[in-house]
Amino acid sequence: VWCSKIKRSNALSTTTQGSSNVFVRFSPLIGGPSFLPLHCEVMLMSPPAENEAASVHCFDFLPREPTKTETLMSLMTLQSVPGLVRYRTLNIDMSPPSSVKSDNHRMPLLSMEPSMEDAIQSARYATSSSQDSSEESKNRGGYTFALSLSTPSPPTISSAQSYSAVYQSQNGRLHLLNNSCLNYAFGLIQHFRQ
Repeated sequence: VWCSKIKRSNALSTTTQGSSNVFVRFSPLIGGPSFLPLHCEVMLMSPPAENEAASVHCFDFLPREPTKTETLMSLMTLQSVPGLVRYRTLNIDMSPPSSVKSDNHRMPLLSMEPSMEDAIQSARYATSSSQDSSEESKNRGGYTFALSLSTPSPPTISSAQSYSAVYQSQNGRLHLLNNSCLNYAFGLIQHFRQ
């Protein structure tokens, strides 16, 4: 598995019909500082139908009650808390940006084209709950990477949902050291490679 920076001009437009692009996103923890991208989620991008927005299917593992003080105290003292495998769908406008750069070798790995990150953030904000509509949540930073996976067939949404259901039933408690969002994301990526 290797990571490369997302470029709308090539990584997102080369999707073939019937396959999904796989991305990993690191973002701030829910209720955590916006400058600390510790949360990890796996995203599958379904190719858009003609004249429609692309669908991004997001899978992650987080505490069932991530903003409660008790949850934070338990995690900080290395205790496990009830976890929740979450599945969400975001719709992203894939119309070409006005300033697409043609030279993608000069940009640093830990950055991405601002218009793509803005599209992800806008889609997140548009589908977030009223509890998560603060200005801080609207402008949460993060890094998104495209993955190149050696797989016999393209990863599917149903495969990710099946893995997630089994993971929830077998690993329902989140622990910072041995069952976190990173463990879940890594397991899901390994599942895609089988």
